[in-house]
Amino acid sequence: MVAQMRQAEEVLARHRDADSPQHLVIGVTPWIGQTLLAHVLPPYRAELPHVQLELFDGLSRLALPLLRDSSLDLMIGRIPPPETMEGLQTKELFTYDVTVVARSDHPRAGVRSIAELLDQDWILNFTPNERAAAMENLFGQHGYEAPRRRIHLAHSVALSMTLVQQTDMLSLCPWPLVETEGRNSGLVLLQLRERFHASHVGVVRRANQALPHAATRFLAHLMEQTNACLASNDPRPKRVFRSVELLAEEQPAS
Repeated sequence: MVAQMRQAEEVLARHRDADSPQHLVIGVTPWIGQTLLAHVLPPYRAELPHVQLELFDGLSRLALPLLRDSSLDLMIGRIPPPETMEGLQTKELFTYDVTVVARSDHPRAGVRSIAELLDQDWILNFTPNERAAAMENLFGQHGYEAPRRRIHLAHSVALSMTLVQQTDMLSLCPWPLVETEGRNSGLVLLQLRERFHASHVGVVRRANQALPHAATRFLAHLMEQTNACLASNDPRPKRVFRSVELLAEEQPAS
């Protein structure tokens, strides 16, 4: 009810005074934050200079509770499993590949199979409801039992990447994040025979509620800049987006 009242006030304010101050709170998954956000914000701010942005790390464990209690307007991040989606709705935007990463001088950096990594420590990110799917993707589908006592969680990408860089821990990492973080930070992707299920990123929002105008325009700018990066001849965005498939051609409906 509070969220609906706030949205109604925003609509009235927008019609009454186009320059009336507004506040938009968004969770953004790290690889999008490091690749697209800097392209999105300048044109967005030029169009809506009266909107104050508040940005959160869009990891599911942190963002979903904030969405439910209306602290967050929307999340652009990994699509959670259906059993965690009560009261929420999603629209897929991208799918991307994931890969196992290690520090460049890791003693197992040259291995070719996940079987040779079962005795290693892993630093991963998933919610309790995602554990089974994560273990199946990484180990089970390849015929191996997950080394549960070696699986550790970090609900911060910066923390997990630091641990991979400075210890023998391994991680399963989005390919776009490898391109933005790994090239200059001593990380390498392991050339494994096994392949892993692609991940899906999209808009996660509260069900049965219209998005604020400020959020709708943010998503429109996000899609515009995504298409620009996909079509760019600049080597950096081409590297980042070579493993990303765009699923949504238009801005998500409000």
